[in-house]
Amino acid sequence: MELEDRLPQSLKCLVKRVAHHVSPGIEDVIDGQLTLARIARGGATMIDLDVPETAPRVALPDGPLPVRSIVHDPEGHAVGEILVWIRDGRLVALEQARFTADPPVGWPEVDDVTMTT
Repeated sequence: MELEDRLPQSLKCLVKRVAHHVSPGIEDVIDGQLTLARIARGGATMIDLDVPETAPRVALPDGPLPVRSIVHDPEGHAVGEILVWIRDGRLVALEQARFTADPPVGWPEVDDVTMTT
């Protein structure tokens, strides 16, 4: 995956959708962080982010956002999960964990992901 400086709009939409399912207000703070975020390194399963320390922070513990974001294949089978990682109230990484042996070739579209809490 050739890296750009900023996240593509499709990934920003995916992260905002995940954040929307956490709690009111989190989505707006995450959206602000996404505007400032730069890609440190990444690929088809992991993207490390650099968000400035001056960015507003979410009041959540370190770790993945507390929501299940299940990725489905075209046949509707659950094939993976998207994890949005937080540290010190800021976005630090996006991870695409897989439930199958087949590695992903890219990040899923928003419509291929369902949320459960």
